[in-house]
Amino acid sequence: MTANELIQKRNKIAAEIAAIENNISENNKAVLFSEILNLRDGVGDNFIEEDDHAEARYYSSIPGVKNIRFGRHDHEDKTTLVLVKIESPAGKLLLAEDDPFLLDGSKYRLGFISSKYATDEVDY
Repeated sequence: MTANELIQKRNKIAAEIAAIENNISENNKAVLFSEILNLRDGVGDNFIEEDDHAEARYYSSIPGVKNIRFGRHDHEDKTTLVLVKIESPAGKLLLAEDDPFLLDGSKYRLGFISSKYATDEVDY
């Protein structure tokens, strides 16, 4: 096998991995948006009221994500930080962009934190 053929094979595999990751990201985006709204409104089976670590949190049904909670609100650009607690690489596939997104009339930005039990083992 030549170097040219191996590079083509590597590129095909990289494209297949990207397609899997993009599909996971798109499917989880709708779930994340719903969970953010539930957290904001204080509703849902997975909503937990204030404890020692956060004002409120929402235990996520997204693979690789433990929970979400609100961070600080930036009054200058009117954006609320949503902290996403990651347990595995699948949870990192939520949104690639760092830009704020609009949801039900409010601007949000994602911030990622790792669970102390997080693993780097690819789980998707």
